[in-house]
Amino acid sequence: MRYLFGGTAADVAEDASGVRVPGATGSVWTGPGEGASPVTDLLALDGAPMTQLVADASGMLPAFYGPEGVTRLYADFGGARVALVAVDTADRLSEHQAAADPHGSTAAAIEAIQARMGRPLGFAQLDENGKVPASQLPPCPCQTQPPTA
Repeated sequence: MRYLFGGTAADVAEDASGVRVPGATGSVWTGPGEGASPVTDLLALDGAPMTQLVADASGMLPAFYGPEGVTRLYADFGGARVALVAVDTADRLSEHQAAADPHGSTAAAIEAIQARMGRPLGFAQLDENGKVPASQLPPCPCQTQPPTA
């Protein structure tokens, strides 16, 4: 899945002194430091390939899609590289919270409970009289032998 970047009031092209630069052309990187790699696998909102960012007449960055699975990128307009975080995080969180079982934890929990059904120290299953059978009860501490001296 490609995540959405840019296009917000916080996404601007700035020079090294922090001044907006209308029409600035910048590059996108995997990180802020020397070991980072340039990123050219970008898509415009219409799906057209992009290899760099071009600010509009107000110095604002356009909305674009980053590479598959990436949620943080770094923009460089000649000053320090600035982090760009995917702007659709809230949408993705809402979708995740609305999903039936996004982590598969329900199935795992059911399996764990079923494995302990009807076992001592597990989850009791009542007999036909509505009682817990003795076979499902934990051993009574009174039945243990005291240590020998």
